[in-house]
Amino acid sequence: MKTFPEIPDSPAGRQLVWYLERVSAGVDGSSEAELGSRCALNMVVRAPFPYPHEVQTGGWKRCSQSYGDFKVTCVEEVSDFHIAATLESASDKKFMVTCEVEDSEPHKITVLTRERILDFDVVSREATIADAAVLADIERRCPIVLGDGTTMTIERGDDYFAFTRLMDNFLVALGFVDGKPAGVNVAALHTVRVGGRDYRIHAFAHLRILPEHQKKGLWGAINRVFDEKYPEGSSDGSTAYPSVDNAAMLRGFAGAPRLEHASDSRTTSMHIARGAANRTAGHTA
Repeated sequence: MKTFPEIPDSPAGRQLVWYLERVSAGVDGSSEAELGSRCALNMVVRAPFPYPHEVQTGGWKRCSQSYGDFKVTCVEEVSDFHIAATLESASDKKFMVTCEVEDSEPHKITVLTRERILDFDVVSREATIADAAVLADIERRCPIVLGDGTTMTIERGDDYFAFTRLMDNFLVALGFVDGKPAGVNVAALHTVRVGGRDYRIHAFAHLRILPEHQKKGLWGAINRVFDEKYPEGSSDGSTAYPSVDNAAMLRGFAGAPRLEHASDSRTTSMHIARGAANRTAGHTA
């Protein structure tokens, strides 16, 4: 098993080492009880991390695949309870992994994040009506590729925001690479009634990244806008409807509990339980 002697033997350091050892090994052998002993009940996770139900069925392997082979190149010890490590993968991707823990025994993990370190400027913000033409152009230039090789282009014309008028709580996020528009994503917060109980659920849709800017970590950058408007605890979970032919998107939702499949064979509905909503590909790029 790979070891990480460069990480300090502090409460946060020990928990980060545990996580990195599990990720680097990528093998089963963990348990729900182990996760419970390591992770706070309200733990914020924005990094590849297994769902409790999959710790013995390939969950750590999935996380390992999102990193590949890596080494620790830099460590910043903010305090005994907060540490950050820079990782560099064999494919030249760089990540900042941050771990925060409780300040009392057994020092359970309260925050675990992974952020892509990029060699270019990536920023995002909430889009406005003034961005309508830019948003429509991005969607026009990102046709949906179906399984049979057919492509489907959505043309929203001059009124890009028309589809939002039936949403009482929505956000359109616009991402930029080196100052140029490069991607868009949309989220809406609404109430869903399941089993006689109301839940506040995020619905994510219309993710579009220009082809020349894909695989640059833009999805994660765009999603940070949602984190600002919809902070931890503002919802009970989330849904998304990726095409079943979209292998890249489905990899991001691997391991997520799947409650149902839509009648349309080209889409699948996925619900991500509270506390695991951030354990998705939005932060694995």
